[in-house]
Amino acid sequence: MNTTDRATARTLLNAIETTGASMPKVAAAYAHATKISDSGRALGIPQDALALAVSAALEDDRDPGDDPEVRRIVTTNAFANPAVAQAVDAQAFEGFRAVCRHNLDAIVKALRTPFAAAAATLAEAHSRIGDVPLEDTGTIMRKGADVAEVWAKATAAVKVIDAADAGWQALGTITGASASDRRYRVLRFASVDYATWVEREFEGMKLSPWDATRAGLTLSLPTVTEYRERVAVITAGHAADAHQDERARNAALTNRRIEDVNP
Repeated sequence: MNTTDRATARTLLNAIETTGASMPKVAAAYAHATKISDSGRALGIPQDALALAVSAALEDDRDPGDDPEVRRIVTTNAFANPAVAQAVDAQAFEGFRAVCRHNLDAIVKALRTPFAAAAATLAEAHSRIGDVPLEDTGTIMRKGADVAEVWAKATAAVKVIDAADAGWQALGTITGASASDRRYRVLRFASVDYATWVEREFEGMKLSPWDATRAGLTLSLPTVTEYRERVAVITAGHAADAHQDERARNAALTNRRIEDVNP
């Protein structure tokens, strides 16, 4: 596993920790992987140590080739190189990857619990704050004495949903179960029918959890299978539209030909 994949694994763990989701198996697998990986990276003995060990053996009239300390240093430095460290890193995190694959839906469902609670908080906050950006604190604070607490809860809820979404993406990357296509990023946290998708021009749109709530979407974190189903609804709609457009073009072309024949 390369440095980027290691960072992706950390993103998943951050999501679990930030949201308060409970996935002991994943946390334990990550701790085990990083322990081995860090130990592999720490291998190696300073070059001057070998010279010192050889000198010490010679001063004692001993053959350096038979000296245990010299042999230890030579052996350690033989495998303490970037290629070996990278291979150890890959092997260490392969176990983590396997745990994630085996618990794919369970991890999503663990993230889903705090996600759902945060989504409910945003829905309640929206009914109190209204269609106002959370960044517009001036307008929000003029809505009443209690609104500061509502705003604080909504802001905290956004952080939970953002963390869960980042963890969802990291999980897909680590396991290879899903690729996060930017065209469908809204579908990572909401199910949208095709008509609404086209009308609101959601394709490629980057919505914050609060903006999605303001847009009237019901937030929900999908399993990988559910995400694919959401994407399939949109792609099927596009395909149907394309087919309809093609039929319309063919009909128009046929009509023009008839008019040319019968002016």
